[in-house]
Amino acid sequence: LYKMVPSEINKKYEIVLINENSKDNNYYLDLFESRLVAHTHSNYFSDEQLNIQLWHGFPLKTLSFMSKFPNSVKIQNNLHWNKLDAIVSYSQTYSTFINACYGVNGDKYFITGIPRNDLMIKADGKGQLSKLLNISLETKKVIFYMPTFRESIYGLKSGDKYNFNILDVKDFDISEFDAFLETLGLVLVLKFHPFHAVQAIDHIKRKRLKNFYALEDKELMEINLDLYEVINAADLLITDYSSIYFDYLLLDRPIIFTPIDLEKYKNNTGFLVEPYDFWAPGPKCYTFKQLTEEIIKCLNDESYYKRERETICNIVHHYKDTNSSERVWKLIDELMENN
Repeated sequence: LYKMVPSEINKKYEIVLINENSKDNNYYLDLFESRLVAHTHSNYFSDEQLNIQLWHGFPLKTLSFMSKFPNSVKIQNNLHWNKLDAIVSYSQTYSTFINACYGVNGDKYFITGIPRNDLMIKADGKGQLSKLLNISLETKKVIFYMPTFRESIYGLKSGDKYNFNILDVKDFDISEFDAFLETLGLVLVLKFHPFHAVQAIDHIKRKRLKNFYALEDKELMEINLDLYEVINAADLLITDYSSIYFDYLLLDRPIIFTPIDLEKYKNNTGFLVEPYDFWAPGPKCYTFKQLTEEIIKCLNDESYYKRERETICNIVHHYKDTNSSERVWKLIDELMENN
């Protein structure tokens, strides 16, 4: 949203980007003096300001009142949401699912599409990723592996905390997989949740892998790059339950799912929508052999699971263009003018 400000909005308002993880000297002054605050992860909500919620993903797993969080956490979360003046939405489906979790007035939802998806569709992902990893990708196909996190800040376990990633599928041979990637001209980029990034990077270094790369949030922040500016570098996405695949559907590219701790995940986190097989539009892999076979199928057959992807994409996304930021800025302008 910050990177895609229309010129007329930029002239009309002073717009400041605030990062809760990097509080500079002006952090509190900027925050307190703002008339409107747009949030993605913040827990700061003031009754004296306008608050607009952008959120950070389409919900597959349970949240807040629908979750298994302690009641005290649920109540605290919902106090914040009740202070919102507007909630940016993917679609009526999204509004319904989110409201099952947070329970606010329905007129607070505005279907605009999600600004970060404008970046994902428009960015030069391969060019950006090539610079970031310092490798040439001209003759390579890129696979992104992006699993969800396995333990929340509240201590809620999600699936199997230690046995969850692509390297844990049955009979996985990391050296053989590295050779497989080399033979097919593939690069595997691992983007773990920050809770697990160190574990992944250490693993790659120890094994001296040629075609594995780990992407860290701090590397992106250092060069003012958003993750969504490199995602479209991926010719194929592999995930388990990360909501990022809902956004990736807009690119109409193949997705492989590795739900190797599905039953544990169902039991201790739970899904907001089921059945998982329907909502996860791609092949499901549980063994090393399945994984390599499905990678080849996905990269060589454009029609493979295409209809299933289109079905979910149409349910999730009202808009499939690159004008979501413009619609959100129009909403912000209207909120400011009316208040």
